Amino acid sequence: MKATLVTASALAFLLLFASCSDFQAYRHANDENTPQEYTGHLGAYPHEDSVAKAYQREDDRYFQQSEKQKTPEALGLYIKEYPRGRHAKKARSLRCKLAYELARKSNTPQAYRRFLKDFRHSSQAENASARLEDLRFRETSRANDEILYHAFLQEFPGGAFDTEVQAALENLAYVEAAQVDDTITYERFLSTHPASRYSASVKARVQVLNERQHSHTVLNRTN
Repeated sequence: MKATLVTASALAFLLLFASCSDFQAYRHANDENTPQEYTGHLGAYPHEDSVAKAYQREDDRYFQQSEKQKTPEALGLYIKEYPRGRHAKKARSLRCKLAYELARKSNTPQAYRRFLKDFRHSSQAENASARLEDLRFRETSRANDEILYHAFLQEFPGGAFDTEVQAALENLAYVEAAQVDDTITYERFLSTHPASRYSASVKARVQVLNERQHSHTVLNRTN
């Protein structure tokens, strides 16, 4: 019985000493306020209550430094280190906001594509998509090339500029048909654009060409 009491007393003393030692170590890490001290503390006392305090303190410190830098990269490193940290939600929101501001500042298709790749489910994704489409439409309109117009329609099917692009394709097709100026090309145009605003003039031109061809045929037979 006596041996049991001695053992219990010794155990209590050891626990008290460990608790004091743990507290002192935490205080030291807290005073130093460096990643190295917190890491050392977490390694030496992985099961003590102060470990949670040290972890939260390091979480706070890391987030404050990341927030102060005001870059998506810095906040991304915080999120990677503390994916379930108490600042993780705020860090994700701020990271998205900063990334969108950078995309707006660059205002290029490449910048908006990078943003959408990383934040396609964010609240700013719709705005980024609209700005990307607008920039791409301006680029394509300046080039005024049939292949690029079709590429645009593939990239933005049923998009905000679908009507404008279809009209531009119709104009290009009409100009090409007028340059060739033969019935086959005009008929191909009418087949591709049956409701074209140029339909009446194209049909009239086809009639003229057919009549001319008929006259030539008759003349040749007469001669």
